[in-house]
Amino acid sequence: MDTEVVIIGAGISGASLSYHLKQRNISHLVMDKEGIASGASGSAGAFLLYKLFSNSLVNHFSNLAYFYSLRLYEEIGVELNRNPSFFVNRLSSDVWLNQKAKATSIYGKDGYLVDSGYFVNPLDTVNGLMDKDSFLLGDVKEIKKEDDFYLINGEIKCKKIIIANGSDDSFLSDYLKIRKMSGVRIEVESEIENRYHIYSDVSISSSMDGKMVIGSSNHRDNHSFQDRDIGVLLEKANDILDIKPDKINYKHGIRACSVDYFPYVGELIDEERTIQENPNIKDGRKIKKFFYKEGIYTLRGLASKGFSMAPYLANELISFIYDGKALSSEISLERRFARYIRKINSTQ
Repeated sequence: MDTEVVIIGAGISGASLSYHLKQRNISHLVMDKEGIASGASGSAGAFLLYKLFSNSLVNHFSNLAYFYSLRLYEEIGVELNRNPSFFVNRLSSDVWLNQKAKATSIYGKDGYLVDSGYFVNPLDTVNGLMDKDSFLLGDVKEIKKEDDFYLINGEIKCKKIIIANGSDDSFLSDYLKIRKMSGVRIEVESEIENRYHIYSDVSISSSMDGKMVIGSSNHRDNHSFQDRDIGVLLEKANDILDIKPDKINYKHGIRACSVDYFPYVGELIDEERTIQENPNIKDGRKIKKFFYKEGIYTLRGLASKGFSMAPYLANELISFIYDGKALSSEISLERRFARYIRKINSTQ
């Protein structure tokens, strides 16, 4: 079997890549050993969150992605559940913040209200982006370089590979280490009517047909999720809004987060050759020239922002590969690798 690109991972990142490749009529396969949206994407709250607090670089970048993804979802017909968003937060005298939102009190909690916020159905969204004819259920067990192509599992030939498999570190090196976060999506049936998307320790959607969605990401040493943890999250939600759920369903998954909250996007660096060709980096010097694992790329580390950021980042990566468009320095793998080498040198 021959194709131009193989994408490893069929979550929101893999589906977004599939969409942009199909738009360019580029042949590709999306491979996943468990199925479409079978991991963190399927268990996501799937809130589209405009970063209101802290005018930082990472939030600025996240907001660029938010507006792009919102437009794309509208274009392809994803149902956008829109309602005002309320951020439970201590009130501030920050002029920038008060220009973006209205300080108010809702359900007895102080915070900020913005006109609109959105969340989507994760499975519908991933399926809406995915080119179904290009999906292949299967595990990538072996990748071999053969002349000017790659051979996967001894039978699939491709020119390029994009690793978009969330928290699985099988194909990546230490400089792209992932922090694993336990994530859960809880769907509750309740007679309580909520008009807002609410953001605090947990995210709570507005009511739709008697249902609300609660989403949460938590750092854990043990990534298993137990039934009793649902009670803890419901307690946090009930501290804001007395939900009184009649019925509860939930899905759990492991979300992949980068060390500094910026995603990993770009062509993988050939570490061994880069170190060999830049011997002075062991003395703390800057890397003068990077070398790459030609044709192997990644899009990972989106944590809880997958549905806000993946479509934008997929477009950026495909434009980088096929148009030569430079990637933002904030998501540069070169910057991460240089930082990784400096850290190693400082401990030796």
